[in-house]
Amino acid sequence: MGELARLFNEDSGMGADLTVVPVQGWRRRQLGPETGLPWVPPSPNMPTFETALVYPGGCLLEGTNLSEGRGTDAPFLTVGAPYIDPRKWLDAIPADMLAGIRAEPVTFRPRAIPGVVSQPKYRGEACRGLRLTVTDRERFQPIPLAVAMLCAARQLWPERFTMSKYLDKLWGNEVLRGMVSEGYGPGEILATCAEAIARFESVRDKYLRYQ
Repeated sequence: MGELARLFNEDSGMGADLTVVPVQGWRRRQLGPETGLPWVPPSPNMPTFETALVYPGGCLLEGTNLSEGRGTDAPFLTVGAPYIDPRKWLDAIPADMLAGIRAEPVTFRPRAIPGVVSQPKYRGEACRGLRLTVTDRERFQPIPLAVAMLCAARQLWPERFTMSKYLDKLWGNEVLRGMVSEGYGPGEILATCAEAIARFESVRDKYLRYQ
């Protein structure tokens, strides 16, 4: 957070009177459980550290008519919809985008959970989909997996799968929604981000405080 604060403050020219106190004893490659600190959910729908690993990509499902698992015991790790055939969906996802994760067919029924969610997608309806388990935190890439899921759903169920403009807000522009609609594959979609990612990485380098 301190690194981001400095980037926002200096790169955008905000010029706020900012002081960042560095964290002691933390390394960049060190993930939450490795710190020995307890997990404190930042949101009712992020109850575990594993949820946080999947969320950067899993949140994209919120801009579609796929359930992102709200109303289950494992939000963002449980995904699907009433029209999904789990095996067909899984088979249509490129193997390299399943690296570091185990995906198993599951049937679930979203429900209201007091203090967590009152009106989840498909409340009370039987949904079929996938239960995700992260097996290798180093290899798993949540955004490529989520993009592949959207492309596969569009390919297999073009009359049932839908996306909303909310997806544009989650992605940052209309490119993802447009390319999925036009039948592009996940590799082609992700390639459109390469230049922007490289540009961001070159900007962020001078703001990194941790090794």
